[in-house]
Amino acid sequence: MGPHPGYLGGLLAEQLVLLRAPNLVAFVTNIRAFPQGVLFVVDIEESTDEILGGPDPQIVVEFSDGRSFRHDLDSYGDGLLHSRASEWSGRDGGASWRKEFWLPSLPPPGPVTFTVTLGQSERWNGSASLEGRRLADAAKRALDLWK
Repeated sequence: MGPHPGYLGGLLAEQLVLLRAPNLVAFVTNIRAFPQGVLFVVDIEESTDEILGGPDPQIVVEFSDGRSFRHDLDSYGDGLLHSRASEWSGRDGGASWRKEFWLPSLPPPGPVTFTVTLGQSERWNGSASLEGRRLADAAKRALDLWK
């Protein structure tokens, strides 16, 4: 799942900070919009290796019209974010997690909210929003490199 081959997505300059704690930061970066949807990367960095050593972080994207997309390793179909690439590293004094997602729809006007939840206790969660029109405008700037 993802954009058609040969497309260069319209890039947004925003990097959304979802969660910031003394030992932890989670943010959305490299947001690229296409006529069929949006690619984005979630980065999580921590100065310990206590939180990222547990289950995968949960990522949810919500549109202003009530549609919601979530990452679920065990399901396929509508309402899902599709994982395209990931990496994790841990070492003494820190850990990092990075995953690229495909959001298979462009949002309507209104807020688009990205949410992250970390850890089994769901103690670590945060969110940030951007305007859906920004993604639609960026999708109009996507280039078909084969034309």
